[in-house]
Formats: sequence, structure tokens, C-alpha cells
Amino acid sequence: MVQRGDDLVAERDGERLVIEAKGAGSSKVGTARYGKSFNKGQVFDHVGKAVLKAMRVVSAGEHRAGIALPGDAAHRAEVAKVRVALDRVGVAVFWVDESRTVTVDSPWEP
Repeated sequence: MVQRGDDLVAERDGERLVIEAKGAGSSKVGTARYGKSFNKGQVFDHVGKAVLKAMRVVSAGEHRAGIALPGDAAHRAEVAKVRVALDRVGVAVFWVDESRTVTVDSPWEP
């Protein structure tokens, strides 16, 4: 089953934040990679899809955009390559570590 739509939507004081979330590995039960971490190529694809979805939100001009990603070294390295661009267009990055603690790199004030 393929899920569509926004992963997370938060609203405060009439302002909406739309977040595209990605996990650290395959969540499809029964596949060969179920429960395994993504390799570098998969991380690249994963981050690219999240960034594209966030850019679509920004381009629509109605809401703020963010991406939520695992806080591991591979995801951080991939995002670092486009961090300046994400800041310029106003996309926040929510890092989720293994204990589910979230830290935020945001181009705007909370």
C-alpha cells in the first residue's frame, strides 16, 4: 500500500507547517531490506524526495515547510550538501535520533 498526502502538519496562530518525514530503513514487512538501514544511494534518494516535497510546499506559497530525517551521519552528510539552499528557501530540518529526541535546524524563528 502506498500512502499519499502530508506526513505531518502543525498549526499555530494561523500559520501551518508541513513536514515530509523519512525513516532510517525499510518499513515494508516481507521485503529483503525490512529493518535494515539504508545504504548511501538510498539515503541520497530518500533525502532528495523529502527535499523535493518540501520545495513543492514552499513553491505553493501557503505554508512553511520542513523535512524530518534520521539524525545519523549519512543523512546529516547528505543534507549538509544542500543546507545553504534549504535555509535560503525556508525549509527547516528536524533531526530524529535513535531515542526519538528531535533537534531542529530552522531558517526562521520558532
